[in-house]
Amino acid sequence: MRSVLVLCSTVLLASCGFMPASNETLEESLLGAAEYVNGDGQSLLADFPGRISARAEGDVLIIRFEDLPTGSHIFEEAALRRQLRPLVCDEAENREVIDRGGKFRVEMISNIGTVAPPVTIAHC
Repeated sequence: MRSVLVLCSTVLLASCGFMPASNETLEESLLGAAEYVNGDGQSLLADFPGRISARAEGDVLIIRFEDLPTGSHIFEEAALRRQLRPLVCDEAENREVIDRGGKFRVEMISNIGTVAPPVTIAHC
């Protein structure tokens, strides 16, 4: 479980490593962060298991992990949120996104196709 949390938090932090222009809307910033994860950010994630992608839907940045080596294990949504929130909120850029009304959602699919409930971080 700990390795999955580290993986999730690293991707969330990498996604906001993209520096938005000060005049961008929240939606434009999240779209830029998703493009960063799917483009240049992939080089930061090369050693991680599975496939990682991102997309923006309005005020939500969605990070999707596929083929995670977790088998049939399902993470409890509330427990995962409790553990992810501090990792997300410790980063100033992530807090800024949340302060502007943005949200982070993590979607996970294991290497055998088990789909975990999505986890959304909407406040710190």
